[in-house]
Amino acid sequence: MTTYNEDCVYKYWIHSHEEDTEDKKVYRPSTFEFPQSRGRDGFEIRENGEFILYIPGPTDRPKKIFGNFTIDSNNLNVELVSIQKSYIMTILSCNENLLVIQKK
Repeated sequence: MTTYNEDCVYKYWIHSHEEDTEDKKVYRPSTFEFPQSRGRDGFEIRENGEFILYIPGPTDRPKKIFGNFTIDSNNLNVELVSIQKSYIMTILSCNENLLVIQKK
């Protein structure tokens, strides 16, 4: 059973590493006014089951890695098809302006 409104996860999230804690990673919507930083990672979660991971490329422009996901309780089960990698992100909280996941 989720402890957040599942609809809030469906957007493009960017890592706000300045807000991380020892055990939590913080993400903000792509429309957030971030301070200057080189090469932020992020991901996009789409309602149709698509997951796009954005990682900094060689020129700091985002490189896309495509995959898919399912949500099981508070776990976002991600499968990155092009690089054959799977992992689970545990969602601690989510609202329109903030997504917090458990650091692994």
